[in-house]
Amino acid sequence: MNSVFNNFHKDPPEGTEHPEISLKGESSVLNAVRIASKALASGADEKNGVYLEFKTYLQRQQINKYEIKPFLGNRFNVVFHNAGAIYHFRSHILNFLKNVKGEGTPGKLNQLLKAVLSCLQNDTIMVGCRALGLFNKFITSPLWKILEGDIHILHMNQKYQHLVQFLEDISTDVEKIKLFMTGELVPFPSVDVKKDDIWASLVSNHNDEQCAAFLIQMCSATSKALSQKLKII
Repeated sequence: MNSVFNNFHKDPPEGTEHPEISLKGESSVLNAVRIASKALASGADEKNGVYLEFKTYLQRQQINKYEIKPFLGNRFNVVFHNAGAIYHFRSHILNFLKNVKGEGTPGKLNQLLKAVLSCLQNDTIMVGCRALGLFNKFITSPLWKILEGDIHILHMNQKYQHLVQFLEDISTDVEKIKLFMTGELVPFPSVDVKKDDIWASLVSNHNDEQCAAFLIQMCSATSKALSQKLKII
């Protein structure tokens, strides 16, 4: 997945690199999700982060459900989950950093928060976050629900084979990608998708062409990787 995003935005934008948490060769999109999660998730960075302050800010906006989770100790799809949450909360995070924490002067922010601000002001990075969030809503979260259920390994293998074929199909058809982006075409239609505020933000008609371009490459790369894994199994 990292190589897919590197094709779009290989070099992190100025001010978005944070050596304490950035990984060598990491794409700017995945780097942004990691940085924002470190700053905004509970227990991730108590010294430089602003979890409690931002949560309080959201509560004052009548937003009581907080969705950004720490990387440590969470499931494989935390990157996808957090990317969708960051995309949804973008305007709130920017306003909080600029006008509340930064008091109208971003220079007052620490280096971690400056990096978050720079990342979230970058439209290409945010399109990548939307693509990851859509993957979470319609692929990784439903897949996890299936894995948590009482399913035989042979049936699970069939699910993976179906997913590979689904990803191959939509990666070569822009119209199918657009249907995927709205949730009208999904690989596991029998699994309920949580249609919350984050879902509404992700499926809304915005930056669709750029997001479709991300998703086409994501689907192609994922189908190839899964196909190789299934051959090994």
